[in-house]
Amino acid sequence: MSSLQLSVDSCNEQYASLNTEMASIREEVHALRSDGLRERVKALEDKLSVAAPAGLVDEEAIYAEIEERRRCAANVLFFNVPESSSTNPADAIAEDLARLNAFITSLTPANPPSVKRGYRLGKRSADHTRPLKAIFETQSEATRVMASVRSTKSPQFPIAGDRTVRQRDFLRRLCTELQARKDNGEANLTIKYISGVPKIVPLDSSKNANVPPPTAPS
Repeated sequence: MSSLQLSVDSCNEQYASLNTEMASIREEVHALRSDGLRERVKALEDKLSVAAPAGLVDEEAIYAEIEERRRCAANVLFFNVPESSSTNPADAIAEDLARLNAFITSLTPANPPSVKRGYRLGKRSADHTRPLKAIFETQSEATRVMASVRSTKSPQFPIAGDRTVRQRDFLRRLCTELQARKDNGEANLTIKYISGVPKIVPLDSSKNANVPPPTAPS
């Protein structure tokens, strides 16, 4: 009889505990409803329903980058080209392009490429000469000009290829990595363009390169 009584008492205790837990759960559910849980869930579902499909943004960014690189491939940046003293923008750029075309003709007298248009980068300052971006008709013309300038020892106007923002960021990170590796003892390294992509390589493998290692873009 005593064992039966103990079992009954145990059941009563478990029942009381269960009632307490159920009451606590009811209070939590009520609190969640009071906090507008349904409204918040509905708002989140609405946002998800109008979100862009997965991968769409990345694909569009890739297409935009490809197009921008295609345009940049027909451009060349020239440095140390004296700026015109004219206060008329049209006259100033005409003088810039005339000087640039004369320089290109001196390098490639046979059928020299002609700059289609161009403009200065940055604000005018008495402290420095702004780079001049030259835009050619085709990528092949820009490539031919760059090859001619780089094959010249100490050219009058140094050059650089035009790069997209992503390309400049990538090169900047690469230069930072190169410096860090050199600081850690890997002195025999440099940056070389391989199939148009800058990479960190052993110095010996770039001894026949036609261009010097690039510097980090500002």
